[in-house]
Amino acid sequence: MKSVLDEFTLRQILGNERSVIIHDIDELVEKIKSMKQIFGSQFQHCLAVKSNPIIEILKIVVEFGMGLECASEEEVHLALAAGCVPKLILHNGPAKSQAEIDRCLSIGISFVLNDFIEVNRVASSPELSKSSSSIAIRINPLVGGGTIEKTSVSLNDSKFGFPVSLEKEIIEYYEKYSWLNGIHVHSGSQGMSVESLVKGVSRMLKIARKIEGFRGEKLDWIDIGGGLPFDYRVGRTSPSHQEYVNSLKQTLPDLFDGRVVFTEFGRSIMASNAIAVSRIEKIWLRDGVQHLIGHLGSDMFIRWALNPDDWHHRISVTSESPNVPTVVHGPLCYNGDKLGGTIDLPSAKDSDLLIYHDVGAYTISMWSGHCNRARPKVIGLSNGETKLLLQGGSKDSILKMWST
Repeated sequence: MKSVLDEFTLRQILGNERSVIIHDIDELVEKIKSMKQIFGSQFQHCLAVKSNPIIEILKIVVEFGMGLECASEEEVHLALAAGCVPKLILHNGPAKSQAEIDRCLSIGISFVLNDFIEVNRVASSPELSKSSSSIAIRINPLVGGGTIEKTSVSLNDSKFGFPVSLEKEIIEYYEKYSWLNGIHVHSGSQGMSVESLVKGVSRMLKIARKIEGFRGEKLDWIDIGGGLPFDYRVGRTSPSHQEYVNSLKQTLPDLFDGRVVFTEFGRSIMASNAIAVSRIEKIWLRDGVQHLIGHLGSDMFIRWALNPDDWHHRISVTSESPNVPTVVHGPLCYNGDKLGGTIDLPSAKDSDLLIYHDVGAYTISMWSGHCNRARPKVIGLSNGETKLLLQGGSKDSILKMWST
């Protein structure tokens, strides 16, 4: 988060809340503008809604020309509520029912089809003949699992897409169905290198060229997915959008020959735009280690808490005391609710605040209801002014969720 907030401002924004998330809206807008300039006008960028589904955030990215990539019909509903036009909403979910496909075809939502079942469901839909939907088949490029296998979608057992080994069958679908007017690839998220992402695009583009060869014309659109990794650690070395574009241009110059190319970034656009702030509820020392309990833990950082070798966030404390070995605990009722193992943080007192950095993506959107704690309020910061982006949960909202 580029905006530098002093402790007084943090306390003003926190108010009487236990915790709060603060989004730098100016940084988000700056990133969108920069990305559009780097990639060029033939690229249509979409935000992965699952990275941050807050409606007020989605409205901002739509206002600045982005589409929205959705992993469920519920996310399609969010995208429409944010004012996104149907043709720039990409429904990418792996569990599309026939009824869901029919509804989305009826309003012109764009589709990425994961398997022959979804292709056949579209083909049999009574809505297809009158639909304006753009439709693509998803390719699994089989480039491997990267450094985080669970977020890769490029292994042979993936539920996402047609493996490139089925090239003959893929091409036959394009020969049979003229309404297939695009093609898609996505190799994975966070654990994939730029080289792996480019290799995935290359394997998809090879099939696209063959389709275009027998059709005698270019496909209307190509989708190269997202997945650009973000380094959460101190001294980060995240690859930039410029590095990705440079690699694509060097390896696949014909990708830039005028086709409409979609992207589906999430983390690389959203992650660094936000921080979270929490009161320190308890402090104790044991065997020379400082233990802090804050109001955010695996309810918001479930991947980090359960798999700290692969996932990470930086934490700081509003204290200028010397560093000591520290364990940061969350508020949930199980012993694994710890963030990052033993780390060095300043010696803290009850009045200090915990700051969790780079929380703009895959945090509040993955909120866990374990122990029924209410999610935090989300505040936007722009030109020095604050704006409510998401009302925090409450005891009443929890009661409503579990009532008839």
